[in-house]
Amino acid sequence: MSGGFRDGKLEAACSVALAATVLGLPFEFYFFGRRQSLATSLKLELVVFLALWLALVLARAGRDGARAAGHELATLLPRRLQLALIAFLAVQALAAAFAPELRGNAAKAAVKWCVGAAILVATADLARRAGPRLGTRLMMALALAGSLTAAVGLGDRLGLGFCRRVIELFQPELYYTEDLTRLSSTMEYPTTAASFLTASLLASVALVSQRLEPARRRRRAAAFAGAAVLQGVALTLTFSRGAGFAALVALAAVAWLGPKILALPVLRYAAAGVVGSFLVVQGSLLFLAPAEPRLDSASSQRRIARFGHAAIREIVDLEPGREYRETISVLNESSRVWRRDGFGVGYRWSSIAKRERSLVREAAMFREDVPPGQERRLEVRLQTPAEAGEYMLIWFVVHRDPDLEELPWSFAPAILCSIRPAGSLPQPWSARARDYMTAIRTERNELPLDLVPSRWDLWRAALRMFRARPLLGIGPDNFRLLKWKYMDIPKGDDTILANSLYFEFLACSGLVGFLSLAWLLLELGRAVARRSAAALSPAEQQLAWFGVAFLAGFLVHGTVDYFLKFTPTFLLFWITMGMLAAPAQGPGAFDAHRL
Repeated sequence: MSGGFRDGKLEAACSVALAATVLGLPFEFYFFGRRQSLATSLKLELVVFLALWLALVLARAGRDGARAAGHELATLLPRRLQLALIAFLAVQALAAAFAPELRGNAAKAAVKWCVGAAILVATADLARRAGPRLGTRLMMALALAGSLTAAVGLGDRLGLGFCRRVIELFQPELYYTEDLTRLSSTMEYPTTAASFLTASLLASVALVSQRLEPARRRRRAAAFAGAAVLQGVALTLTFSRGAGFAALVALAAVAWLGPKILALPVLRYAAAGVVGSFLVVQGSLLFLAPAEPRLDSASSQRRIARFGHAAIREIVDLEPGREYRETISVLNESSRVWRRDGFGVGYRWSSIAKRERSLVREAAMFREDVPPGQERRLEVRLQTPAEAGEYMLIWFVVHRDPDLEELPWSFAPAILCSIRPAGSLPQPWSARARDYMTAIRTERNELPLDLVPSRWDLWRAALRMFRARPLLGIGPDNFRLLKWKYMDIPKGDDTILANSLYFEFLACSGLVGFLSLAWLLLELGRAVARRSAAALSPAEQQLAWFGVAFLAGFLVHGTVDYFLKFTPTFLLFWITMGMLAAPAQGPGAFDAHRL
């Protein structure tokens, strides 16, 4: 009895940790800045969950014996799904081992896939024992998380300073489509936010149909219907056409393939959410969105230099009194030749708090002449100020004759820098820094910076990679780092992915990796279909409805975006699949020996 009681406590703790992880998906806080990507709140929550689950498995092994505990895990997933998962992981390991370059990065990506598989197994193990109630709790956590991040993002759109300060705790960037700001709220990118909001919207719609007492049912249905509208508005403001289309396809697919859970008219709430979202978004764009003042900036003058690479970043975290080495590019748009040795690149620091600026410092000199219309790439040295604080960093073309001077109208847009000691917690930007940020972004919108590859450019590069290495590809996660070798534009942002789940795998792990992914997705689809066919109770039907909708939306959105690189959407996929891959059995089915 004591062992069973201890197991029950551990199972409850695992369930709470898993729900907390789902609730924290859109709120990933970086403890030591973005350069330390392993030290985040979300990864800490994941470690806690997996540690608790491992303790639970060890407790069962101590109680029932290692053979019995191992057999229980070995029979957890359908046999064909197990084989597909093992094949997928093996292919990723092989693709990393035989990567032509950057094997270290590829190996890290292969290990990450193993972590995803562990999350699937752990979630399925809990779901098999807890039954559909765990699925209901996780869907509620997902709906709540989506509502919170949607509310914060919409509040920021309406000009609420509190919402902007909350967002800056998690990510400070703004993204645009034409002249419109894309909503990303507390998440790293608008497309990541769109993928997450699609899933939370589907969870909210599924929960509308909860079969409770009439009074509670009406209140619960109204709450989740309101959440669906809120999430739909936020989803629309991400301006992600792929996510919007995926949400519509998911609703259509679940209406055709999913279980019938219409205790309440779910599709009516979904339709009302879509219409309401459209009306609210149009009102926001036409009447509510605060007009940003058009600032008179130096970009109205003709620049003689166009910078790229590290010189066009928007926000950077650095340490005081330290030298950094960066790669930047500069294009000569003047009418004169920049002679080698006499010309180069320099920089200047401006303290935001003190309103003081440093002298121009040399970063690197050109090693060959730069005629008009030509571009050069340089390795530069950057020395940060000794005092911590908020600074602006501005790059220039410089000339030594004999003193170092900046060339007029040769400067790049300012970079906002937070300089603080290693290990210190990030702080929100000051009001003055936010004002500078607005002016800088206005200036950037008026300047042609680095060329950003289109989806067609990225897909063509992926196909070239596939033709070059058709069997195992160039290595997991190596597309973003090597794509410039297969494109007709200069090297730029290394965070840009293939913008397609299928092209990413085709390029990174070749035909073998692509087929292993297809097999895994097929077996996951079979598991979801079995879950849908066997769903009898209202809670099981809800979970199966959400599973069909989620997988359909994931497969459709994956044609034009790739979001398994990002921790929130990566975890959401594996947790959801683990929840759905478990056998549809109620709690207590595996604990008869305790009686």
